[in-house]
Amino acid sequence: YKRQLQDDARQPPPSGTWPPPRPRRAPPGTGRIRADPARPWHTAGMAWLVSGARVLASAEVAETGSARRKGLSGRASVDGALVIPGCKWVHTIGMKFPIDVAYLDEGGRVVKIECLKPLRMGAPVKGAHTVVEAESGAFERWGLRTGDTIEVRPTEGDPTAGAT
Repeated sequence: YKRQLQDDARQPPPSGTWPPPRPRRAPPGTGRIRADPARPWHTAGMAWLVSGARVLASAEVAETGSARRKGLSGRASVDGALVIPGCKWVHTIGMKFPIDVAYLDEGGRVVKIECLKPLRMGAPVKGAHTVVEAESGAFERWGLRTGDTIEVRPTEGDPTAGAT
């Protein structure tokens, strides 16, 4: 019986079958293809983090479900920040470095700041609407404090960015 199944698996499918049979193993070189070499980690828009008259940093805005799920996982570092709209909590499972996390309300006001080491789970923050993630120590360098207001401004020529 096993031999018959193996022989059947090796036979070409009859013409006109739908859906076509799925291969048991992905062809070599097809795993985890990066769609855009310019942005290898996310399909995210680019923006500026602005507080008052100060530009704090450049930021990626995770707008797609896959970008939100991936977050900063798997990276060795981050330049600037990652903004995740519609988010109330984060985790650092799969991350290689500690991060600063700022939770923003709907108006962009910072309601909580915390530092998370790798392999930690943050608790959901009541009233949070957006999360900003950056390398540990970045918020101190930027002078960001609880109560400050952050605006996420899209960069020129990037209509996909710009959530607060």
